[in-house]
Amino acid sequence: MDTKVVARNVAEPPVEVEYYGLERTHPGRWASKCPICKGGVLLVHRNNETLEILAQDNCMLCGRRFVYTDVGEMRKMDRGGS
Repeated sequence: MDTKVVARNVAEPPVEVEYYGLERTHPGRWASKCPICKGGVLLVHRNNETLEILAQDNCMLCGRRFVYTDVGEMRKMDRGGS
């Protein structure tokens, strides 16, 4: 990917997305395909100390930043809720 495109994407405001509306990279995994570049991956970041899922994420290929609007549901599912 062009470094100028990545730099521009990183500087842009985050895009709001619903995690549960994204396409997964593999069934049963948290990682999703980037809805912008289609070739990158959103890994789902966690707090280093508490391991709580963070609302902010970014594409590992294009650098585009995202905010999960349904992070509360993600955290609930991560704790074993339904």
